[in-house]
Amino acid sequence: MKVKVLVFEDEPQLRSELIRSLEGEGYEVLAFALPSRAMEALEEADEFPKLALLDIKLDNVSSDQLEAERAKGFQPDTAGIELAARILKQKRIPVIFMTGHPDQYKNAMVLQPSAFFVKGNIDYQVEVPRAIHLAIHNFENAAEHQPDYKLIDQGKVCLNISVPGNGEGPRFRRIILEVDDILYFATQNGITNVYVKGQERPYSLTLPAIDLYRQMEELLQAKNQTNPFRNIYRGCYANITNIKAYDSECAYFDYQGKAFCYLNPAHYQLLSAYYPPFINKAS
Repeated sequence: MKVKVLVFEDEPQLRSELIRSLEGEGYEVLAFALPSRAMEALEEADEFPKLALLDIKLDNVSSDQLEAERAKGFQPDTAGIELAARILKQKRIPVIFMTGHPDQYKNAMVLQPSAFFVKGNIDYQVEVPRAIHLAIHNFENAAEHQPDYKLIDQGKVCLNISVPGNGEGPRFRRIILEVDDILYFATQNGITNVYVKGQERPYSLTLPAIDLYRQMEELLQAKNQTNPFRNIYRGCYANITNIKAYDSECAYFDYQGKAFCYLNPAHYQLLSAYYPPFINKAS
């Protein structure tokens, strides 16, 4: 049986693109341009969707439709947030917000969404389906799999990641990494990518980078181990023991400059304190 996903998106072209993308991944998609119609469909449905992918603002419909939605309690600026609140009153499911207005982030966070995407900055064919795969999996397996990783003995960490599946969504695999092999991890568009030595592509989690850092800090301390990760850029935590070079803009994890993450001025000073430059004093 196909997994059912609810989509609220008022831009016709994007709505069609999302439908094609998600149906191509094996999902059954219920897509609507109006939040009230989405709620009506849920009330009539025999089976509740596993996840809701929701736009936030309602601004690509007629003035008459806007007034009709207002009358039903959906304000244009926060229609998707109100829709999510009503859905969650009926049943707890993971929610992902997608909007062209990043300033809505704080309003949306009240409902603890699984991810928050800013339109135009994402690959709808890859990042959105991946976030949906991870959100549904983590939600349904919360008791067994949360958090997305577990620290184990001998300085190792076990990550729960998704790998390509057979057309019905991805399979999930637990991988064991040496903490020392992790170069850095960073969150972007609701996905935390973990970059590892010798691995060209990152491993992906839905756990925010700051939560991964805080929980790793707590568990490492409990095992009397030093946490080597430091926040060196917004949403990015680097293993400072793996940094091979740095300048005022980037930290590099190899001498060729191929593996790197950005560095802000404050954390450049932090790295300078850890790795002060050698000064050749004149005699």
